[in-house]
This record gives sequence, structure tokens and C-alpha cells, in this order.
Amino acid sequence: MAYANIDKGDGFNCPICLCQFNIPRQLPCAHNICHSCLQSYITAEATKYNELGYIKCPICMQPASPSVKDRPIREWASLFPVNALLESMLPAKANANRMCDSCSSENVSTLAEGFCAVCKEAMCTDCLKFHRRQKMTKSHAIVSVDEFDGNPQNVIQLGRDLFFLQHEGEYVKFYCKDHKVAGCGTCLFRNHNICSNKIDMKNEVPALLREINPDEIISDMENIEFRLQTFMAINDSNINNTESDVNTITDLISEIRRKINSLLDDLEKGLKTEEKIIYKEENNRKQEENHKSVSVMHAVENVACSV
Repeated sequence: MAYANIDKGDGFNCPICLCQFNIPRQLPCAHNICHSCLQSYITAEATKYNELGYIKCPICMQPASPSVKDRPIREWASLFPVNALLESMLPAKANANRMCDSCSSENVSTLAEGFCAVCKEAMCTDCLKFHRRQKMTKSHAIVSVDEFDGNPQNVIQLGRDLFFLQHEGEYVKFYCKDHKVAGCGTCLFRNHNICSNKIDMKNEVPALLREINPDEIISDMENIEFRLQTFMAINDSNINNTESDVNTITDLISEIRRKINSLLDDLEKGLKTEEKIIYKEENNRKQEENHKSVSVMHAVENVACSV
């Protein structure tokens, strides 16, 4: 399945089907995809992703691992968390006359004037004032209805930023396996309330600490230190051995070169000696032939004179 020209939309539409989000699943890279579209995308590449153990975001191609890898691949889409902020904003976008959620809970209809990106609620003017006065909520990011209508992408991005926000001064109370992040109680309530794989640090950590044996830790540390020292000694020994091997090979090459030069010298001497012998034999043969020629000439002259 090709997703080369995925539309980024206006922030409220799925980049694959281009329709308004229906159960928006959020990947670790913070991109959102409809549950059904994500499942279809995973199924289309099931063989490849089943071997990898993770999928790639169809928008940015960043790896995205399901929270439980040993589940069948047909269930992977359900293992990615729902984007609660985005899902809560969808009805507000669909309704031009958005009503205050706080007032609606009291069966009072009041036109909304702003939206809290942290609480994920639309609020009227009075509720916004109260929201900004409370110690627990005065630092929340509030966007006006006009900004919500005019720049939905900014609101979506604000939600992404808040999703990964750490709250200074708060104790870490849980760890979310779905998003691989630790957080405080505020983080849990705001961003991870629907996540299915959370660890309660208060209950889990003491149990883990009770299982820790200080003597075993010290022994493990000493073992690690010994291994490091052994590794460093082996490296030093390897360096020394390498230098020795290089010297041995260099000496061997020098010896081979000396023997080759000696063989070449002997060959050269042998060739020169052979040359002298051949020259001497050829010279003696020529002298003998000349001597015979002179003798024949004298014999011919003597015969001529006698006639």
C-alpha cells in the first residue's frame, strides 16, 4: 500500500482516509490515524512488520512498536493509545455553537468561549475565569474559540506538546508502557488515563527494592570492574602482540629479500661463467678452422709448383 502523498489535512481529518477522525490512534511520533485506517495499513504490510516486530508511521516513517509485541498483528492497531485530546475536540469542531462542558454537566447551556487543551473541555467566560484562578489549573493552556476555528493545527500541536510535558516539583508515580514515559499523577489523569499498560510506581518499586540484594549488586559491580580490567589488559596484550607480529613479519620479509638477492647474484655469476666458456670454445673452434684452411692452401700451392 502506497502512502507517498499523504494529506496532512486540517488536524481533524485522518491523513489516510481524509475523513474526520474516527477513534484516532496516536503513534509514538505523535501522528494520529483512524483506528480502521491504521489496522488496514498494518494488515497490508503484515508479513514485513511481523518480522520486524514494529511498524513504520505512514507519515514520517518513524518506527512505532506496539505496547505488547507478542499479540497477533491483527490486534496491533488496538495496542496504540487513543488520542483523548483530539477525540474530545472533534464534537466541538462539528458543532458551530459549542456549549460549555462544565455548565452542561449542571444541565445549563452556556456558549463556550474557550477550550482548555489540558482538561480537554470547552468553557464559557465565567468557567474560564474560575479555571485561571485555581492553583491546579491556572497554568493550563487555554485557546479561544476564534483560535480554535482559525488554527486547529496549532491546537493539535499544543496537545502534542502537553502530552510529553513534565511537571516540575511533582513526584513520579507511574510508568506508561504504551508511550514509554514516566509521569506524575497529573500526567496520569491528563494524558494516560485510557492507556492500558501503566505501572504504579508506589506499589511496584518497593517490591522491586525489597528484592534487591546489596551484596549481589556489589558483587556484580566488582565482576563488571574485573571484566573491564581484563578487557583492557587483553587489549594491551593484543597491541603488544601486534607489534611483535609486525616485527617478526618485517624480519621474515627482509630474510626472504636477502635470499632472493643471493639467488639472483648466483644466477648472474653462473650466466657470466657460462658465457665465458661458450666464448672460449667458439674462439678455439674458429682458430682450428683457420689453421686447417691455411694448411689446405699450402698443400694446393705445393701441388701447383710441382706441375
